[in-house]
Amino acid sequence: MAISFGVCWRLLVDYLRPQWGGVLLLAAVLPGSIGLQLTSPQVLGCLIDLARAGSAFGSLAGVAALFIGLALTGQGPAVAATCTGENVGWTATNALRNDLAFHRAHMPGEMVERIDGDVMALANFFSHFVVALLGSALMLVGGAAPARIDAGVGGVMFVFAALSLTACGRIRDIAVPPWAAWTSARWRLLICARP
Repeated sequence: MAISFGVCWRLLVDYLRPQWGGVLLLAAVLPGSIGLQLTSPQVLGCLIDLARAGSAFGSLAGVAALFIGLALTGQGPAVAATCTGENVGWTATNALRNDLAFHRAHMPGEMVERIDGDVMALANFFSHFVVALLGSALMLVGGAAPARIDAGVGGVMFVFAALSLTACGRIRDIAVPPWAAWTSARWRLLICARP
């Protein structure tokens, strides 16, 4: 049974709306974390350029201190994004578990896969996938920075990213049907095994 994007989006909004504060914090922290990850290599490149040009030790030390500061500062937003994502994810899935509690009226074991298996998959979706998807999208946009420096390097990175996305799509197309069949078979076994 195919579920439309609109249904998935409404489910996501319904369970994330009560946690708007955490979602806004995540939306604020994530770009900062990605920005620091993208800035650090630029500062490192500047340090290497200064060293190759024979700049004074004071200039090198200042840029090196900036690089170390960015590296250490970048850990804060990364940890905050992870903690906030986990908190939002688990709170949303606990609310979903409460909404699915009516299934307890059915025979034992009948809805185990629906309540635990699917809810755990949604927990991963809420806490990891959304953060990873948004972070990867921002990183991909920020990854265009090498094209400003060297069009050849930027072109190679673009081709690599396109090939990687294509490969991930092919792997998904191969992996999803067996996983769906396995989940469906397990669910049927649980229903058939009821007393």
